[in-house]
Amino acid sequence: MSSFDEQNSECPAGLYLKGQPEQLAVDAYRHWLLGLLDNDETQFSLVWINHRNALGEGLSRLAMEGLHTMVAQLDACANCPMRFMKPKSRHLCRDEFLILGLISGIHNGQDRVSWKCASHLTCPALASQLIGAAGQYAAPLKAGGKSLMPFPQSMMSELDQEAIVDRGAASLH
Repeated sequence: MSSFDEQNSECPAGLYLKGQPEQLAVDAYRHWLLGLLDNDETQFSLVWINHRNALGEGLSRLAMEGLHTMVAQLDACANCPMRFMKPKSRHLCRDEFLILGLISGIHNGQDRVSWKCASHLTCPALASQLIGAAGQYAAPLKAGGKSLMPFPQSMMSELDQEAIVDRGAASLH
């Protein structure tokens, strides 16, 4: 497993994390994978607490089920081991960037963004299944007023150029 990024400076993609819904989603992904990697139930509890505080109990329960479904789908169909940064990092690794794009695309009707992100996370033949699984997480966020901002065009340009680089990310597998 790669080491975590220990720096706390912001990368341009990390600026996207200034939004509360974006931070909620990326923290959920990070803590969930860390919980799986370390077999640490406290990581799942942190996801629950953060979502309950942001969404209330009912929507949080749906969000947790959706997150579980999305990560399970990723685990089944990912092109390579799922990567993530240390919680509280102000950086985004490639997979986190793609997860945020996937959810943002679902929230904002940016089908092209969702498809490109899903296709980079898995093979194109399984992208629609991943979009469906991510939608199960995205729906309770949106219902609770926590929609992610539209994916910035500058970030989409990076995705189009496939210039996404992973540095300092841990991986699950």
